[in-house]
Amino acid sequence: TGLTSGQTYYYRVSAITQYGTGTASNIASDIAADIPNPITTLSTSSVTTTGVQLSWTQPDLNSKPLVSYRIEVSTDNTNWTDLTTTLATESYSVTSLSANTKYYFRAYATNTFGESTTGNTVNITTISLAPTSLTATTTSDTQINLSWTAPSGTESMVYKVERSTDQSTWSTLTSNVQSTSYSNTSLTPNTVYYYRVSAINNGGTSATTSVVNSKTYCSPESPSGNTATALISKRIKLDWSVPSVLNGGTVSGYKIERSLDNSSWTTLVANTETTSTTYTDTNLTSGQLYYYRVSAITQYGTGTVSNTESSTASDVPDSITTLAVSGGLTTTSVNLSWTAPSMNSQTFVSYRLQISPDNTNWTDLSTTISTESYTVTGMNPNSKYYFRAYATNTF
Repeated sequence: TGLTSGQTYYYRVSAITQYGTGTASNIASDIAADIPNPITTLSTSSVTTTGVQLSWTQPDLNSKPLVSYRIEVSTDNTNWTDLTTTLATESYSVTSLSANTKYYFRAYATNTFGESTTGNTVNITTISLAPTSLTATTTSDTQINLSWTAPSGTESMVYKVERSTDQSTWSTLTSNVQSTSYSNTSLTPNTVYYYRVSAINNGGTSATTSVVNSKTYCSPESPSGNTATALISKRIKLDWSVPSVLNGGTVSGYKIERSLDNSSWTTLVANTETTSTTYTDTNLTSGQLYYYRVSAITQYGTGTVSNTESSTASDVPDSITTLAVSGGLTTTSVNLSWTAPSMNSQTFVSYRLQISPDNTNWTDLSTTISTESYTVTGMNPNSKYYFRAYATNTF
């Protein structure tokens, strides 16, 4: 024992009795050798979701030829399984591993004397698969919430969230999300944002999820079907429909604007504070043309204006106050006349003339008079009669 590995030693033997030491035997020789030294240079590289590259340098074989290498794997550093027992080179590609899992490795060298003892142990964590089922949900004009499903595996991980507005240039929002959800705030209204998520563990960063997108809410689009209808008493009634696109908001009221020239606009009602889609403008000037437009209001602002509609403030004709007897009074007839009252921007239709013997009970003489005069006939002699006239326009 205690020999120097690699050194050749020669030996001969002589027998010893009570009568002395005999002649030497034949000479025999051999080289001092041993099992290989332990592999202490095992290292890892090129970790993927399912594999890793192992490499090492050949240990001292202690004057015996190499037979093979043996590689073992374990998931707990206690229970070991052979990956290969017949490897002839100082590298090995491990495959078919599970993603996001920690593995331990050790290697042994065998020469013609036997197998080395245990050397260094290395460990790696395989890279995680990409998260799945990424969704993006807009919750306001400045916030989008993300959620996803964690990939499988036994090791802890965090998540990296990236955002883009063009799917070309990406920025990292965070690389340390420890749950499977994230709220992106302080966004710009009415903007489409794109997102992707990857998982990070001790092995590295996974591939990204599929890209999803969502658009932040904003003020609504314009109401549709705006109409303006003239009513009696110099009023104009407006009607419109709720915008077909509210951009995530809820209508709380409408802004109504009015113009006399379809150029300079004033605010008639800043906020109706109701969801009603009708409004009547009153106390207008007869004969004046009015223009109107409407905007919807939600929690995200005042939307674009509707189509412009116009109408002329009108009314029924003014009362006839000039009715008079104009001659032709006989025992049974009389001529009546009057001047045309204002038609209040509407078209004249006809006059109606009534008669009464007592100023209480009235009867129509005619409802289709087209001129400002009328001859009443068929009256009783020496009788008192009352007359009144009405003008009718298209209102």
